Amino acid sequence: MKINLDQFNTEYLFAVDKLYRQFGGLASTLTGYSNATLHLKVEISSRWKKDPVTTAIQISKSWRRFFPDLASARRYRVELVVLSKDADTGGVISNCTKPKEVQALIDRLAAAMDASKNESSVLVLEGDIDE
Repeated sequence: MKINLDQFNTEYLFAVDKLYRQFGGLASTLTGYSNATLHLKVEISSRWKKDPVTTAIQISKSWRRFFPDLASARRYRVELVVLSKDADTGGVISNCTKPKEVQALIDRLAAAMDASKNESSVLVLEGDIDE
């Protein structure tokens, strides 16, 4: 099955991921889907408190529940990026956001990206979604 990654990621961002970003310090991106395996990139900040395996399963289940096209997913491959202490998982800019707020968000994210360069660590996890 061929899926449109850009479309899936945009829909998920505005419906679900924005809440993980805002309240949990976690951001996820679908990077692929093949052989009933979800391929995800998950970035976590110091605000996220769950362990890596629990995180991988929770986010995989969330993606699978949100998209009927992913309902047959049975496995996950998660690239878990642990951001540096000062890094931010980002935000969502809507058409009702005031210009000053947009610029402030962009400035904050740019500063966080500069501060976190080469200070993140990556862990790759693979397993069954329904463990």
